[in-house]
Amino acid sequence: MQVAINILFANPPVCRAHTSSINLVTLEGEVINSDGWISAGKTREILKRRREATDLQETIDRQQTGIRGINDELNTTVNDLIINKESLKDIEKRLLEAEKDISLSDHTLKSQKDELNRKVRRLFFRGRNFYYLLGKGSYRRPFRIKGKRD
Repeated sequence: MQVAINILFANPPVCRAHTSSINLVTLEGEVINSDGWISAGKTREILKRRREATDLQETIDRQQTGIRGINDELNTTVNDLIINKESLKDIEKRLLEAEKDISLSDHTLKSQKDELNRKVRRLFFRGRNFYYLLGKGSYRRPFRIKGKRD
């Protein structure tokens, strides 16, 4: 502030040559008039408010940058979730197909076992009838299969 006062009052002819008054503003926000008036009230408050507004805008900008980063991460996570859901659906579909194949295989195996048992019984009765027709034994017990009882 002392420098501003020295500049203003060291050259009085310069100050008087201008019809309007000359004002200097210090870095602290004080206004010095060529008539010697110093005002620091509202002007200083205005500069303080401007600085606060600038600081707040910088804070807002930093927060918005952070929010954009979080939104990007969220979008990436959502996209990964969608991909994983589709993959899970594909796995569930393949599992269902495998269960159908197993069920069909079980049914086929059971049918084949039943058919084999029918053929064994038919063969047994044909052998029994054949033995009887040859006259080699009674109809009741032509021969015995190990592990089976009549």
